Amino acid sequence: VCDDGSKEDIKSVVDRYTGQINIQYYRFTDNLGRNSLTKHWDRSVGLADAEWIWLFSDDDIMSPGCVQAFFDALHFTKGKYDVYRFNIEMINAEGEVICIKEPHPPIESGYEFLQRRLLSKSLSAAVEYIFRKEVFEQNSGFVNFPLAYCSDDASWITFADDKDIYTIGGNAVQWRASGVNISASKGLQNQKAVALIKFVEFITKRYPDNTSELLSLAEPWFYENMSYIHARFNPLQARI
Repeated sequence: VCDDGSKEDIKSVVDRYTGQINIQYYRFTDNLGRNSLTKHWDRSVGLADAEWIWLFSDDDIMSPGCVQAFFDALHFTKGKYDVYRFNIEMINAEGEVICIKEPHPPIESGYEFLQRRLLSKSLSAAVEYIFRKEVFEQNSGFVNFPLAYCSDDASWITFADDKDIYTIGGNAVQWRASGVNISASKGLQNQKAVALIKFVEFITKRYPDNTSELLSLAEPWFYENMSYIHARFNPLQARI
């Protein structure tokens, strides 16, 4: 449990489970996530000594069978992939499901995943992905964009590389649109706009032979996201 300078008393919650489960608590006082969420993710992952990493936020929910399903998938695939994931549902602050999109394909390349994201055919967040720590280290951590906006998508594409992404069926993870997280915040429009532009730059550099197709897909995606964040975007304020 990595406490990024929270004002909440997280340690007292962790202490309830001392001796019951294998859990370690780290308190960071500098609140690095306020300036760079991806850097906080990086240092948190760096503390883990396991082969597989699953970032899980405090207000999201996994199905009871998810952990076992991952190990079953790992055994079934003989650990062939570096990135595994579950299907995801969006819930609100009260835990009500408010959005479900088509399930992920059982196996999908990074480029195919990107195409579906740009076409808004899939839900994707950090919380439903499990990745090999070795590939995280080989790529020097998460792709860094402002507010970590689009950083997770860029990172899954990078981590998967040419091994594809494997979807674990039969279980789901629920991502909470609570109204107080970064994705829902309406006060960070310019930083989000910069992140969207940096993501487009990232994908065109990664797939230079597909630049025309990607730009064609990215244009409506960009403006759809700009509408979502209600940005009054001033290009002069977006320092790329």
